[in-house]
Amino acid sequence: MSGRGLLILALLAALAVAGVVLTRAPAPPAGEAAPEPRFLPGLHERLESVRRVDVQAPDGADLATVVRGDGGWSVANRWDYPADLETLRGTLIGLAEARELEPKSDRPEGHARLGVAEPGSGPGSGLGLRLGGIEPAVAVLVGQPAAEEVGGTYLRRVGEDRAWLVSGAIERHDAIADWLDDRLVDLAAIRVHRVRIEPVDGEPVEVLLPSQDAPRFEILGIPEGRQPLSRTLSKSIARGLAELTLVDVRPAAETRLPPLLARTRFETFDGLVIEVEAFAAGRGEPPRRLVRLRASTLAHAGPGLRESAAGLNARFDGWLYRIPDYKFVNLTYRFADVLAPE
Repeated sequence: MSGRGLLILALLAALAVAGVVLTRAPAPPAGEAAPEPRFLPGLHERLESVRRVDVQAPDGADLATVVRGDGGWSVANRWDYPADLETLRGTLIGLAEARELEPKSDRPEGHARLGVAEPGSGPGSGLGLRLGGIEPAVAVLVGQPAAEEVGGTYLRRVGEDRAWLVSGAIERHDAIADWLDDRLVDLAAIRVHRVRIEPVDGEPVEVLLPSQDAPRFEILGIPEGRQPLSRTLSKSIARGLAELTLVDVRPAAETRLPPLLARTRFETFDGLVIEVEAFAAGRGEPPRRLVRLRASTLAHAGPGLRESAAGLNARFDGWLYRIPDYKFVNLTYRFADVLAPE
């Protein structure tokens, strides 16, 4: 791992255990102008004390409640699922380091233009952030990024009319997945030997890479005279668990499952097995799509791989996930779906 990668890991670990530790910015050398005032004075020195971040979506809904407990940061309104530390760190440090560059509009129509109108007020609403555990609490509205040639972000302190252009790029994380640790598994296609999809409403699909130096994946059982729907479909199926992330999460014990749609099994050359159960009320109903994952190993797998499978199960156990729709489709094909029309 590079030195930069080790540094990032160290920073994330510090955030997970004890908040964000920052040092004071050094005073400017003699003769140089002092930097612009910070947008949130004193936050830089108090970041270690932040224990809660409440996020309000631009539509006015309560999006995420991110809290710090003895085990680290989690999302309280998602059953204490682990929080995304990179999102949290980037947001907190971005706010702490933001400096006032230029005052902007103090009128509602100007607020909407800058994206810092009150959440739920319509187009141009801001993303609300409230930092708790510090006195007084900090509450801001995050607006749009400024034009590229200008740089910076538009912010407004809650309770004040004046909007500001501030330094730095502070992202508007306005989806729940942004605040959850959305990593599930990253199974590169080059590792995959075989994928078998067993839908409940059609014939199974099996994809095979005969050897790791084979030129391409094959969809087995294609009838003579028929063609796959596309030349890349077999690889798309094999990549079903590559960079797989969640969209949302639910506890299995508290969820009434829709009907089972398909079971999919991935086997790697070195003996890792990941099985996915896909549930859906129907093939055309994305909001009701959920998956459950389980890892295991084949007899020839080494101890390191068995340890990896155990680590994956520690992440998967007890949870159901919504995943991106295109990934769900790749995990639930029927044999008829992978054939080009006659």
